[in-house]
Amino acid sequence: MTVIRCSPEDLGPYEEHRLGTGGQGHVYAVSGAPGGLTGEYVYKAYRRDIDVDAAVLEEMTGFLSGLPAAERSFLDERLAWPAALVEDGGRVTGFLMRRVPGRFLLDPGDPHAPTAAMQFLLNGSAHLRNMAAVGHRGALRFDTGPADRLGLLADVARTIDTLHRNGAVVGDLSPKNLLVALSPDPRVLLIDCDSMRLRGRSAVPPVETGSWAVPCGEDPATEDSDAYKYGLLAVRLFNRDQSSTDPGPLRAVSPELAALAQRALDEGEPHSRPRVREWLGPLEEALDAQAPAPTPTPVPAPTPARRSRRLLAAAMAVVQVVGVVWWLKSEIMPGSSADARTQAPGFTASAPYAGQPTSEGGAPVNASPDAPPSTSPSTPPFDVPVYVDPAVQGVAGSAAVAEMFGAYFGGINTDLELAAAQIDRDGKMFKEKGGKAKWMQEFEDSGTWDSDVRLHALVRHATGDVTASVTFQSEQRSGHGPTSASEQTCTLWKVTYRLSAYGDGTYKIYDAKAPGPPACPAGTPLDSPNSS
Repeated sequence: MTVIRCSPEDLGPYEEHRLGTGGQGHVYAVSGAPGGLTGEYVYKAYRRDIDVDAAVLEEMTGFLSGLPAAERSFLDERLAWPAALVEDGGRVTGFLMRRVPGRFLLDPGDPHAPTAAMQFLLNGSAHLRNMAAVGHRGALRFDTGPADRLGLLADVARTIDTLHRNGAVVGDLSPKNLLVALSPDPRVLLIDCDSMRLRGRSAVPPVETGSWAVPCGEDPATEDSDAYKYGLLAVRLFNRDQSSTDPGPLRAVSPELAALAQRALDEGEPHSRPRVREWLGPLEEALDAQAPAPTPTPVPAPTPARRSRRLLAAAMAVVQVVGVVWWLKSEIMPGSSADARTQAPGFTASAPYAGQPTSEGGAPVNASPDAPPSTSPSTPPFDVPVYVDPAVQGVAGSAAVAEMFGAYFGGINTDLELAAAQIDRDGKMFKEKGGKAKWMQEFEDSGTWDSDVRLHALVRHATGDVTASVTFQSEQRSGHGPTSASEQTCTLWKVTYRLSAYGDGTYKIYDAKAPGPPACPAGTPLDSPNSS
């Protein structure tokens, strides 16, 4: 087992290159990797209050080097595994891990794009089209069919099985910890690997993600828990849903896979769940069934039929030495606002925003869009309810941001001082209107009444900036509509707000940008008390 060690001083001016902030600390780009490491690496620096078992983390950094070459190569492509220990004065401060490769970004051609997390495949076609419409160009790639989904499931299963055979369990197996690539072949990348359990010990306290948690009372990091969560993943990937436990859509693809999922999710003895390796054979058979039939060639001489998906996989296995086919937020992870991994990070706003996402869960990877609103408004209740997209509910800071927008839009309707209190006095909102008084007078004159407020995305950018994508409807007096259509009396807005984040976990609006907004559909009732 080889353990590579370095100090923060070996990493160059890393503090100038923060890529993101998560629930456990910060992630920085480093200019050069020490100890003979090759490629691009990032430094995950733990917060001082994080309880890190240095001995376990040290063992983790040497884990891959102690495996047979074939398994090491296989896992190295599919894990954002700790690669080197970072120590300062005898204290472990964090570790180095590989940077997320471009193929695992939402738009592989854009180095500043969000990471392509598995949760994008847990949405329907309309949802993905809406994402593309608001600027996430790569979202439509995830409107994919059964073959790609089966391929991803198979890659996850092979990765987990290889980990299990070598004494490691994932624990927090959820779509936000799984990055995906569909080209040239379906491939996954597991992130937040320092939270995995190795040979019965954890480097950091185990956590779970909201609606992906094991039944109450179970250990969250065992082969049994991985079996349960893998069953959830299989079901939800074919339901294209964030919380379903219905195996029906999976049954339409493969009755055998649906039966495995049912066994995995049935309440009862955890040890009775199918091991992840039991899925591999049925997955290969399902993939074979999805392979297209050979296409006749219009020539006299016979031509060989196209090989099956299984034979192609076998050929790849020979080339890759092993018969298994992985590598390296947010925190958006769909599901629950009670996600223990994404407590308020207290990041600080700066401008302009740009940068590379990282492999740290909860880093700047969140991009979620125009989906049907959550079934309940954010809490506590506001004068204007703010509906939070399910994919945003688990993002660090989402509750505080929703609360701020609730006060802001409620204030626009009934108390402009309250609305003004949600704006950063040093930002651009007041300055662009000539000061707070003129800003308030403009709303007073317009009689604006806002409704149907929805928080679709909350993104933490590499520089530390925070932006929120919000849609809402405004009703105003004629002559006070958008600049491009001042006579509009009802407008549908899609606004990107840049937010200032404060150390106490609160947020204020720094500035806002919106394209030319459309008018409300004909016949929309103007029931605002100020619309006269």
